[in-house]
Amino acid sequence: MAKYEIPENVDYEFMSPSEADDAINKVKVDVFEDARHPYLDSEHPQHGSFVSYMSNLYKAQVRKEGEPFDPEVERAAQAAQYEEDMQVERQNRLVADAEAEMDALVALGFDRDEIPNDVQQWQFEALKMERLNAEGNFRELSPMLSAELRRLDLSDELNLFHSLVLDATINPKSRAQHIELILGRMYQTNKQRNEADNE
Repeated sequence: MAKYEIPENVDYEFMSPSEADDAINKVKVDVFEDARHPYLDSEHPQHGSFVSYMSNLYKAQVRKEGEPFDPEVERAAQAAQYEEDMQVERQNRLVADAEAEMDALVALGFDRDEIPNDVQQWQFEALKMERLNAEGNFRELSPMLSAELRRLDLSDELNLFHSLVLDATINPKSRAQHIELILGRMYQTNKQRNEADNE
């Protein structure tokens, strides 16, 4: 487990906003390079110390000389910044997970598609289901795909999928091809709904 040092005897009261900004950015660089950095890892023994350290830095970053802090405003600002940092970390992990699924699909003979930095959860799950289908892993695929088809209210596709899984006489390659079409319909529905939500 990596050890990160917090500077000792930091005088936050007299720290300039630019000094605080530099210190914050240093932690953010470390967080970007290490997904288990104590600032975001609640299980890390240094987590509490880094949360306190960053809280004090954020206060110093926005402080004007001689101006007292409003504790409630401080707490709200720090909580908002922490949530923003957590959201960045969650997105970084989602991109990494999507990249891993794409690597697995390429190994299975699929063409590589670029994973965008703003990849969404439904896109990652679509990649995972496509990989499970290609592997013939219906035990793991079935509950995932059934739940997603129900959520999207694609009853025709859901019924077809169940019939394909239960039909023991169907050729496995043919089953995978049919499911690929169902996955494509599901992906397009998710994409259209996402675009409508963003209009």
